[in-house]
Amino acid sequence: MFDDVMSALDAKVGSFIMEETILKQLKGKTVLLVTHGLQYLKYSDYIYVMDEGKMILQGKFEDVQGSELYKKFEQLDEVSVYNSCLTVSGARTLSKRTNRRSWMSSS
Repeated sequence: MFDDVMSALDAKVGSFIMEETILKQLKGKTVLLVTHGLQYLKYSDYIYVMDEGKMILQGKFEDVQGSELYKKFEQLDEVSVYNSCLTVSGARTLSKRTNRRSWMSSS
């Protein structure tokens, strides 16, 4: 079980960990991955979306990706990335962080 292990990593390192460790080294094993990273969901066999301990959506990536909830999370993720870029460039600081629900995926 991996609980949001890539949250503190940049995109390049996170992709490396996903592709080289989780997908290659653990191939054929059951992996439970809890993540806020939408970019990792495409690697999952099945996805469970949880909100306050309740499952609110489940399915294969294509099913989840087509949902209105996923589209809302994508928009939040884009805003979060934009705000992070502004913070890194020194243009302004974040006044609050985006509060996203947890995505739980199993591959």
